[in-house]
Amino acid sequence: MKILYICGINLNQNFAGTVRVLNTAKHLAQNGNTVHLLAPGFDASGLQGEGFRIHFAPTTNIRFLRTALFILLFPLYYLVLMLKLRPDAVYERELALIPLSPLTRILFRTKHFMELNGFLPGDLPSGIKRSLVILNEKLSFMNASALIASSKGLITGYTGKYQLTDKPVYVYVNSADEKKFFHILKYEVCNKTGLAVDYRYIATTGSFYSHHGLDLLVTAAPEVISKHPKVRFLLVGDGPARKGVEQLIAQKKLQDYFILTGSVKHAEIPFYINASDICVSIDTRYPRGNTPTKVPEYMACGKALLVSDNIEYEEIRQCGIAIPVDDKTAQSIADALNKMLADNVLLEKYGQNSLAAARNRYSYAITVKKLNDFLSA
Repeated sequence: MKILYICGINLNQNFAGTVRVLNTAKHLAQNGNTVHLLAPGFDASGLQGEGFRIHFAPTTNIRFLRTALFILLFPLYYLVLMLKLRPDAVYERELALIPLSPLTRILFRTKHFMELNGFLPGDLPSGIKRSLVILNEKLSFMNASALIASSKGLITGYTGKYQLTDKPVYVYVNSADEKKFFHILKYEVCNKTGLAVDYRYIATTGSFYSHHGLDLLVTAAPEVISKHPKVRFLLVGDGPARKGVEQLIAQKKLQDYFILTGSVKHAEIPFYINASDICVSIDTRYPRGNTPTKVPEYMACGKALLVSDNIEYEEIRQCGIAIPVDDKTAQSIADALNKMLADNVLLEKYGQNSLAAARNRYSYAITVKKLNDFLSA
């Protein structure tokens, strides 16, 4: 099958969405498809697809011009590729501001699969942009052949909002790249990262936003440290919430117990995960299901997890790989961390179960094979 894969992501950015797009394209190609990926960027970026072709719609680094160029030029490049390639299907990671599925359906009579980008309309601040996004989503979803999302909760949120109960839906969960994320002995990665091997590390990775619960983790830290003084908290990444987190750490005089790495290349993140004893993923936004990319990456490295109860990966509750925090308070986080740190047998059990879940269900080789079966049906 020939697939035109379109997205609005800068493929050189160090974000989870970028990793998902590139791995999806690579593994769709490995399943026997001819894949062409269209994204904003520059041919001179030096980025090459693994088994697939990347096409760039011109963009700019000037922020106020970037959106205008994207809206004007991206549809033109899409039309050129549609006419040139005549694909069997279009796979779109939701573009938010450009409704292309009506063109795919009406002009080319081609299947158009729409992957929801992880944000509900209520996530956006009110204003013109929100109104445009909602209008675009209505047009795009109505004309899509099927809807794809990373969680059941996201599907439910969108289909309920836009009354799309007649649309075929598919849950394509976030996964781990098994060639990059795998178990490595702690002392080996501590040498690579410069971390002292005799500490026990509690880690979280990713882009730091207010809903990631970093303030809760900092607030929980004193109680954990009082019972386990050899613990250190490892915050790997960067983002808008970092400054506030640093201020809270200083206010509580916890500078000696927190390590903030700043932005780290995605290829280096497995070293920090493998150096850790427990990995944390908190999302304070919604009661609905969520499947952050970091969770299967933690699993693939064989780590015990502490997660908020809205994390949707089934094995978390079924197989015992984490303690879900139901009320998302600093006290509940401290209690859960202390319980795991006090029981090495429990930590080992959670780690082994994590590794098994990643290998059996949450690698891109497995999840994209299932996605490919859905697209081909």
